[in-house]
Amino acid sequence: MPLATAAFVAAVVPAAAALAPELAAAAAPLLLLTAVLVGLPHGAVDLLQPELTPRSRGGRALVGLAYVGLVALAVLVLRLAPLPVLGALLVLAALHFGLADDVVHRWRTGTTGHRTPAERVSGAVRVLALGGVPVAAPLALGHADVVRLLDVLSGGSGAAVVLGARVALAPVLAAVLATALLAARRRDAVGALEPLLLAGLFLLAPPLPAFAAYFGLWHSLRHLLRLLALDAVRHGGAGPGRPLPAPALRAAGRRFARAAALPTGMALAGLVVLVVVAGGDVVPAALVLVLCLTVPHAAAVALADRALLRR
Repeated sequence: MPLATAAFVAAVVPAAAALAPELAAAAAPLLLLTAVLVGLPHGAVDLLQPELTPRSRGGRALVGLAYVGLVALAVLVLRLAPLPVLGALLVLAALHFGLADDVVHRWRTGTTGHRTPAERVSGAVRVLALGGVPVAAPLALGHADVVRLLDVLSGGSGAAVVLGARVALAPVLAAVLATALLAARRRDAVGALEPLLLAGLFLLAPPLPAFAAYFGLWHSLRHLLRLLALDAVRHGGAGPGRPLPAPALRAAGRRFARAAALPTGMALAGLVVLVVVAGGDVVPAALVLVLCLTVPHAAAVALADRALLRR
């Protein structure tokens, strides 16, 4: 599904933007906001997974306070030192994206056990390729709307962020090519297509629609599927390299929907507060929320993925 989505967006969005540029520009913020709304549930259940939270009510409350406190701290330091903190958050986001896709690769190929040094190196290259493209490519192209957005987030230093992204783009694209070639040698068609499609998506499509499609229909969707896989594993219904049985998938989906309802509503309320504080400027507020939530979310996902790979 994520691969098909990336192929469709990479083909359709540039054509639509060329035929109706004004309509595409007007629709981009709405697409990004929609992606954030779609993506919120994928992180809303971080604190509801048994692998991540203590069994006692007091312990869960402390973990929840720490989670919210990290988000608030990230927002504060971003306001105090916008440029260096924004750079650190972007690097963390790239690492989070890449590690998540590497877990998907390992689960899909059944390589969840011990890895050789060569496999660790190829995994690191895969993380750089799949995590670096969604962050570096749209920033490095330096579209006017992206620079304006970066100016808001970085305290007027958007050009410096673009320069840093351009420096990073060369090794990222080299990693894309290396990952595709290594996967092709192993006759892994999906592994070869993933980095190429992501690169095509972000190099061909306008940055905001491209990121909206990636965040909502690639990253968030894949994380949701990993959560369902982990839930099915807990109930004895799945394993590495095996598809999720339909009954186990439906049952896991129902449990996820019940668990995600309340925290998703709370996250939406937080987004509304940010929009009000930002004076109605929706896109920067949405990106601030996503970037600052990445701090505790990346740690929670890493712990959950570690539990998934151990099963």
